[in-house]
Amino acid sequence: MGRYFRSIGRLSLIDGAGDVHSMTGGRNRWRVTLLGWSCLGLVLASSVLRAETVPDEPIKAKAPGDNKDNKQNRIERQPLMKEFEQKAPSLKVGERLDYDIRVSGVPAGKAFMEVRKKEPNGNDEKGPEVFVVALETRSNRAVSLMYDVDDIAKSSIDVKGGFSRRYYIVKKEGNAKIQERIAFSYDIGSMEAAYDWPRPTDGQWRSKQIPLIDKCLDPLSAVYYVRGIDLKGLKEDSFLLPICADKRVWNTKIKIVGRSLETVGDLKDRECLIIEPEAEFKGLFERKGKMRIWLDSATGIVLKLTAEIPFGPAEVVLSGFKDSPLNDEK
Repeated sequence: MGRYFRSIGRLSLIDGAGDVHSMTGGRNRWRVTLLGWSCLGLVLASSVLRAETVPDEPIKAKAPGDNKDNKQNRIERQPLMKEFEQKAPSLKVGERLDYDIRVSGVPAGKAFMEVRKKEPNGNDEKGPEVFVVALETRSNRAVSLMYDVDDIAKSSIDVKGGFSRRYYIVKKEGNAKIQERIAFSYDIGSMEAAYDWPRPTDGQWRSKQIPLIDKCLDPLSAVYYVRGIDLKGLKEDSFLLPICADKRVWNTKIKIVGRSLETVGDLKDRECLIIEPEAEFKGLFERKGKMRIWLDSATGIVLKLTAEIPFGPAEVVLSGFKDSPLNDEK
């Protein structure tokens, strides 16, 4: 033990022949230090090279859709979006669509969509014109005793291009309250979306700038944008929509899963396109699984929707319409 302590401050090396050599001089200590740093550099360099050559692990995250077994689902890398195809929306101020909501077959509430007004964006007289549309959802008195729903979403849709310029949503569902505000800027050199949301802890609003590469939609304007697509002539089995929500832009895949004839109220044997949005964001209402939508092929208007929501399977069915393309079809 005494010999060990006497050796402190002295470095010993073993050569190839097994002989021990003591290095005590300052010059020798500097040589050993440089040797150590060189070895460390080689280790770090090999780590970097390995990081560059080993492929990334697949991205995994919990999907907001079907996730009953609580397992992580594999998320495919999002496909590249084509250039946004601008479509002038064929809307009329005063249009209104009413829907009945049933959960597990029991009446649960009502929703309505309406085109409220046409005005310059942001109340700027020189700003581009927009249609202001809204979606409101209310649970009935019986359901509200167990799970109160009081949602409203508003979108400002560009009159000439059909893309979104502003979006606002307040969702009050059960004990949860979610709010979002998005203002879109498409100026050359500064295309971005200003995304605001309140912090859950103290209600203070936070902001985030989301870079944009092209025009895009919000969850509500996307519903109106689809009405401009030629659904009868659509030959692909899916299409993409760029939708801004939940602090980013999602290249949302809309799968076409079938066609059918539907009778909804006074509308008899309407040809429908059945779609399933692969939406990874929360959207216009809380849901637990897949959502299926029946679109009227002639007008693109939603006739029926089914989804799994927090307290059971829900069905939303068109119950009335005013000043809409469906009135022209009758």
